Amino acid sequence: MNDSALFNQLRAGSGSRARATQAPVAGVSRRLARRKAASRKAASRKGAAVVEFAFVAPVLVLMVLGSIDVGQSISVSQVVNDASRAGAREASRDRATDTAQVSNAVTSYLQQNFPNVAAETLAGHTPITVADRAGTAVNGDMNALQTGDAVSVTVTLQYESVRWTPGFPGLSNSAFTTTTVMRRE
Repeated sequence: MNDSALFNQLRAGSGSRARATQAPVAGVSRRLARRKAASRKAASRKGAAVVEFAFVAPVLVLMVLGSIDVGQSISVSQVVNDASRAGAREASRDRATDTAQVSNAVTSYLQQNFPNVAAETLAGHTPITVADRAGTAVNGDMNALQTGDAVSVTVTLQYESVRWTPGFPGLSNSAFTTTTVMRRE
């Protein structure tokens, strides 16, 4: 007997009292059974979502950390470029008489941009080369360079020395090298 027929019987007053009290309970129990089935489906779907997340989460974490590492490497490359420019600017001034002044300008710029890295670490991982227009390395005295002569400063920085997230193999053992050429004043 369906719900509407049972309702009509109750409304009309026909049928036994026991039947009338059982019918709404039977209708309610069917609805509860449907709700329980829907709840079981939802619970199994939640379980599937947890399993999917377990597969996707490590990939997402690696992608985020990899993006951070690539972004930092681009930033470090720009800092090395700027440090080379600061060294070349110092070397181009007529007051620069020694390559140590150029090295100090480069190291000072790097220390300003990498405050959490020890100065000794930066100095040990950053070879700085000053060269004349012929490409010959100038060691020490720069007084032989004349006004108008081109002077180049090459800065190489090992990325591992300033890296935030070690362990990603794509950028391991990489070095950023920049050469800037300016004319002596």
